[in-house]
Order: sequence, then structure tokens, then C-alpha cells
Amino acid sequence: MHEWAIDRLRKSSLLTVLDGGFANRRDAINHAKSETEAYVLLLQLQDSPSSPGAAAERPAAGQMWIDLSILIPGSGKAKHTKRITLNEELRQGLPPSILRTCRTGIFGNDYLLLEASLKAAEHVMSLFNIPIPPDCPRP
Repeated sequence: MHEWAIDRLRKSSLLTVLDGGFANRRDAINHAKSETEAYVLLLQLQDSPSSPGAAAERPAAGQMWIDLSILIPGSGKAKHTKRITLNEELRQGLPPSILRTCRTGIFGNDYLLLEASLKAAEHVMSLFNIPIPPDCPRP
């Protein structure tokens, strides 16, 4: 998940993106506190284990999501938070094969996770008024 979001953010020449690796919320806050200029982006995949149904059915049912937090350098406080739910609604407004043409071999729940990861990255860019670059090269 985080590789897809990082890759999407790196497509903007206006951003310098560093991969901080896997971290929990406390680690991300501490990292943001130690920063002087860079915001810290924390993406956490969450699910609702108390929901009925098998784990494989949860994404399509909207019972899994990405919690996105942008943490302020120096303080570690949240500048912005958002929940992006993995479900079929992520595809609204997109032609059915727009992402599949450049990201072949990703289907089902993995595809929902890919779309949610890309949406998270694009949401971050829009918050900072950064033009969103094309994801897939034009044929």
C-alpha cells in the first residue's frame, strides 16, 4: 500500500518524497516532532474485525479503510486526517479500465487497495495545492 502511495507522490516534480518505512502512529508523531520542514504522512490500513463475513469479503463491503494523517513538522500534531474506504465506490467517475491499463495483474481486493492508495496520495497533493500529474503514461 505505502509503495503505491509513495510512487504516486513521487510523480510530482514539486515534491520531495522520502520513504520513512513502516511505523506506528507514535513513531510517526515522534518523527514529525524531530522534523523542521517536512510534513510526515502516515497511512494505516484498518479493518473492522467485528464485522460479519470473512476477511476477504471486507474490502468490497467497505469494512476496510486507509486512515491518512498529515503531521506538522516540529509539533507532530495532525494538520489533516481522512478515512478512505476500500470499496467499489472508489471507481466512481473513472472509466472501467483507466488504471488497469498501466497496472496490469492487480485485481479484486488488491485493486481496491491500489485505488485507495492512489486516492490517498492525490488527496495529499490537492491539500497542498499541488497539481496532480498523470498516473499512467499516455499510449
